[in-house]
Amino acid sequence: MKKALLFIVIFALAAGSCMAEEQRIIRKITIEIADVFDEPDLQLAYRTVNSLKISTQNKVVKRELIFKEGDIYDEFVLKESARNLRALPYFSEVLITPYFDGNQVDVNVRVQDTWTLFPYFGVNSGSGVNKQVAGISESNLLGFGKKLDFQVAKEEGRQKIEGIYDDLRFLGTFQRLTLGHFQRQDGNRSVAYWSKPFRSFTDKNSWQLSGDKFDLVGRLFNAGTESYIYRQDHQAFSSSYVFSKGDAEKSINRYGFGYDHLEDDFTQASVKDYADISVNPRNLSNDPAMLADDRRFTGPTASYTRIEPDFISLNFIDRFERVEDFNLGNSFFAKVQIAPEVLQSTRDTLIFNINQSDGLKFSPTSFLRAEAGAQFREDTHQISNMLMQARLKYYNVLGPKYLSKVFIGNHTLAASLDVVSGEKMDRDFQLLLGAGTGLRGYELRAFSGDHRALLNLEDRFHLYENVFKLVSVGGAVFFDAGTISQTSIGNSFSDGLYSDLGFGLRFGLPKSAGTTVLRFDVAFPMRDGLDGSQAYQPRFLLTAGQAFSATIFSDVFSSRTGSPGFNPQ
Repeated sequence: MKKALLFIVIFALAAGSCMAEEQRIIRKITIEIADVFDEPDLQLAYRTVNSLKISTQNKVVKRELIFKEGDIYDEFVLKESARNLRALPYFSEVLITPYFDGNQVDVNVRVQDTWTLFPYFGVNSGSGVNKQVAGISESNLLGFGKKLDFQVAKEEGRQKIEGIYDDLRFLGTFQRLTLGHFQRQDGNRSVAYWSKPFRSFTDKNSWQLSGDKFDLVGRLFNAGTESYIYRQDHQAFSSSYVFSKGDAEKSINRYGFGYDHLEDDFTQASVKDYADISVNPRNLSNDPAMLADDRRFTGPTASYTRIEPDFISLNFIDRFERVEDFNLGNSFFAKVQIAPEVLQSTRDTLIFNINQSDGLKFSPTSFLRAEAGAQFREDTHQISNMLMQARLKYYNVLGPKYLSKVFIGNHTLAASLDVVSGEKMDRDFQLLLGAGTGLRGYELRAFSGDHRALLNLEDRFHLYENVFKLVSVGGAVFFDAGTISQTSIGNSFSDGLYSDLGFGLRFGLPKSAGTTVLRFDVAFPMRDGLDGSQAYQPRFLLTAGQAFSATIFSDVFSSRTGSPGFNPQ
């Protein structure tokens, strides 16, 4: 009996000791914000840049942390906080380091600022689109993490002025406010987005309100040129509230409800519309049968999201040496809207949106992401406007490679397969294939249809990092292959498969905000194109951003900063 009692006492003491050890308390948090250039013995030019740059405020960093002094130490929470900070465009490096002292932990948070004020200009990219643009952008206004962007451009004969304000932490809260206005020669567009997004998987609720209104000329294409134009008056409003349940480290379930309103009115293009976009009406169809039907869908929504966190964090993916985070865990999203005639919808309609994604980690430096989804309407017992998508993303960071002891760069193999198929689509819908969508040997809108498949393969190599502490230099060799059809995916391959080979240079700006990679490509089409491209005739492309990236749709609905869900047209 005495031995049993002694055993119980010893076990209880040991268990209590283990619990005390596991429940370490965060004693102190230190925030360190490094200058844009933080190397020792800097030359005058670099010191001048540091002095001109307004440093990010300490409170901006602190509010992204989901732990505070006095909390129980949790490694997962520290990793989530690091992912929060890396999601912000104005930090080039993020490092959160715990220092243990018995049952207490001191945490050091170190971030490095980037240069965030940029004037910019651009000219024709070589994709067949005549474009000139000039503007200025500040993505960390006065060190408070707010973005202002102003741009003046002339594109395909249309002059436009754009202005965007984006505040990820509106009024010092966890809310996001985005406002944008786009004034074009053929019309204008105004957008607004106000939300409290999920900052991390530990958050319990989110909400959003958004509005989008435009009155612009829409266009359909054939062989790279306009085949039909129309005027579209668009109004959209969306609201939702989402609450989260589950274990943030294993699996979470999010349940949402809201209200969506969408209204589109279409009219035949006027003489002024043709003049505004600089096209000759004699060269285009004016068939009224090509005009899309007006539509209005308004009603309540319900959504469900399941996310299993399983992150991989790597550099040399899409942003040179900057670390990016990708969730390889299984994710599922479903949303349904009930849009009845009694609420002034065009007809009694159910609108569905479904997406499933998953990932696979082959090694610490290679992974695969896959997803499939569908959006469609059901009305009068018929399915319409069905858009089905499937995509695969494969990345393998091979690291430094040598040829006869000569360094030939840090290599990354990147591959993307994207298949999109539309059935019974609205007449204003059109898929495009060309330089703008990844088939770099042909013009921007060389091919059009309702069914598209596209394969991209790249060997990206990163040669020199931080040249003059300002630019990183790399390159790529690539192969693109794509096909598109009006009838079906199967017919698209019989209608024609187009491909190109090429090489290019990549320039990263490690000390600048954002994820921009400047890209100069030379692409050789393997066959003549409908757009007039000739086989083996090189096409030169100068643009910003990778031709494709590792992101997928599930990154949007699990976004840490929330997504306004619009792009300027």
